[in-house]
Amino acid sequence: MTRTQSRILWGSTATIGLLLIGASIYLGLEKADMLSSILSGFFGLISATIGIYQIATGDSSNRPPTQSQTSGNNSINIQSGQDLHIGNDNKFGKP
Repeated sequence: MTRTQSRILWGSTATIGLLLIGASIYLGLEKADMLSSILSGFFGLISATIGIYQIATGDSSNRPPTQSQTSGNNSINIQSGQDLHIGNDNKFGKP
């Protein structure tokens, strides 16, 4: 997360918190409690839907990128990482 994204996140969280405090003062605690119950149910439903969608699609953003290189004969490939594919008759490391 970049510094700008972090500032936006904290700023929006603080703003929403202040708005909720203002709503509880303006509406009274009982009506504000009813409103917060409705809003929390709404956001819970959205969160569950997003979670189910991510499980169903199986898209993992934590997976490291794959590396692949194919080159000509007698070349030296020095790479590290997962899924390393070396072309025909190539040597890995120092000859």
